[in-house]
Amino acid sequence: MPLMVGPTWFGEYVIKPTYEMPPGKLAVALPLRWEDQAQPLTWSWGGGVYGGWKDTAHPAEVADLITWMSSDITNQTTAVTLPAHKPSSLAWGERLKADAYYASPDVFDMQVKAAEYSHPGYVSLRFSVEDAIVKIVSANIAKGQTVESSLPALQTELVNLAKLNGYTVE
Repeated sequence: MPLMVGPTWFGEYVIKPTYEMPPGKLAVALPLRWEDQAQPLTWSWGGGVYGGWKDTAHPAEVADLITWMSSDITNQTTAVTLPAHKPSSLAWGERLKADAYYASPDVFDMQVKAAEYSHPGYVSLRFSVEDAIVKIVSANIAKGQTVESSLPALQTELVNLAKLNGYTVE
């Protein structure tokens, strides 16, 4: 039974602690594709950046800290999401493979394979679509309106958010 599309951290930090799914039931699969697609496409969800204050009195120390945070294998093995640093990502993946919560040890291998289908145009947004849905659609449903009748207002909200966050809307 398909569950949902989610980021690499979803099983560990959403499914495992939230749902009463017994060990050995959760699996990972490649992204789905439409019949007319040669290959599936997926997006990049999440991730993060490290930064330092531009006027710090200790730029070398800040650079060292950022380097450690993003590439120390011991630190990154327990990171929330798949590390970008390849040696760290392999150690992170070994931890996942050894976790009996997952239905098979190929969970990490599938995540790596799925990353091959990431589309550069599908990246995390600078605003929350989910918050807009709650603000418009959920509020309207609570008033007895339909999802369909909420769509024009949702479109307006998303266009406004996109413009406020620097996107060009055509």
